[in-house]
Amino acid sequence: MAVEPSVNSETARAEAERMAREVLSNPIIEDFRVEIEQ
Repeated sequence: MAVEPSVNSETARAEAERMAREVLSNPIIEDFRVEIEQ
């Protein structure tokens, strides 16, 4: 996922975690990890 350079890392992490939790993972059988690259 790419974000605008003006978005701070806390906001980017929160949005990525929300997307992973709601869309990308099945919380019953899967875990996820969010990494921020500069």
